Amino acid sequence: MASKKSSKKTVKKKSVGRPSKKDKLDPHLVKKLAAFGLTEKQIAEAVGMCFNTFNKHKKDPKIYEPLKKGKQISDKEVVKSLYKRATGFKYTETHITAKGIKTIEKEMCPDTLACIFWLKNRIPTEWKDRRDISLPDLKDKNVKLIIKGL
Repeated sequence: MASKKSSKKTVKKKSVGRPSKKDKLDPHLVKKLAAFGLTEKQIAEAVGMCFNTFNKHKKDPKIYEPLKKGKQISDKEVVKSLYKRATGFKYTETHITAKGIKTIEKEMCPDTLACIFWLKNRIPTEWKDRRDISLPDLKDKNVKLIIKGL
């Protein structure tokens, strides 16, 4: 009798479903888009994926860290601009006329709304609109008598 040899071939299983877009997601592009001030939803659209899918992929440090650094870049620019607006600044305007180029130096006065926004966010204990008012303890007999009298 001839002996049967078992010849098992190793077959690589094909994955089921759509191929992942995670490999195509470029961390440098994510960082640049975040630095330009795009929201996460806009970034997801720009890289060609659904927002929910992008949310799943951003849990990966390879995507999360560049996203975070890009957001920090744009946040710093906004902070600088808000500070300039709150404190006032000088700028130069260039006008082109028939007589030639005219340069005018102007000054932007401090903006009170920018000041208020800055102070409310930087020193909220002193500048917030709402004050926490503690009510007297309702277990106090005098308070109960006053309430009953109403």
